[in-house]
Amino acid sequence: IEESRRVLEAVFPDDTTKSYHLPECKATDIFRNIIKAHAGKVLFIDFWATSCGSCRLGIQETAELRRKYKNHPEFQFIYITDCSGSRSGYDSYVSKNLQGEASYLLDITEFNYLRELFKFIGIPHYELIEKDGSVAINSPSAWELKDYLEKRFGDYHTEE
Repeated sequence: IEESRRVLEAVFPDDTTKSYHLPECKATDIFRNIIKAHAGKVLFIDFWATSCGSCRLGIQETAELRRKYKNHPEFQFIYITDCSGSRSGYDSYVSKNLQGEASYLLDITEFNYLRELFKFIGIPHYELIEKDGSVAINSPSAWELKDYLEKRFGDYHTEE
């Protein structure tokens, strides 16, 4: 048992970095401009598109969590996509599925800057931003988020 603990600690040390700070660059400026209204909160960032079935499934997966954690003083959902699809399709989808959520429609250039910043090609892509603005190394997916939120913030319910 002692040797197993030693090996586990060697492979997965407790003091490993759990988040990192973004480099100073144009993409970081774009991202900081998006999240500045939500400063001091843990942010679940969902990069998505209306044309992406997996993205829509992830949004459906978090629907109950969004209701449950709405107005949480320390946590916020943020949805970011680009304008490559139709504007009317975006507006229709957001009004039906993301009404009242922090949703941002970026031009393609800005969205591509964020793709490069967070090193992703495919969507959906999820990032967890800590209160200090650092990026979590192991961000939960939409399907892992319920357990993460309950462990971190408890069984919160919004006051309606």
